[in-house]
Amino acid sequence: MNSDSNKKSLFYGVFIGIISTLFFLFLFGNIETEININTGNDIQEQLEQDININIEKTIKNGKEFIDVLVYASGDLSGKDIDEELERIYEKYDINKNNQNLNIKININN
Repeated sequence: MNSDSNKKSLFYGVFIGIISTLFFLFLFGNIETEININTGNDIQEQLEQDININIEKTIKNGKEFIDVLVYASGDLSGKDIDEELERIYEKYDINKNNQNLNIKININN
């Protein structure tokens, strides 16, 4: 009987521990719930915007030349293209004030 009593006490202890832990997590926890609902129009607008950037680095006579080719299509503004170029400059450590940097932008609507 002592064994059954110990098993009951162990079960009750574990059960009370789990419940109290969940209670404190619920009481003191900072839970945020965010719901985003996308409609087909939003997705279609995102699909209509496309920016492709190609970077070509060549070395001629010991000088490094960088050609950045931007192909954009859809409903884009110059600001969108500039933001993407800034992100690429930071990612690939390109100095945008370099004299040997050549940028070509083609936009198709």
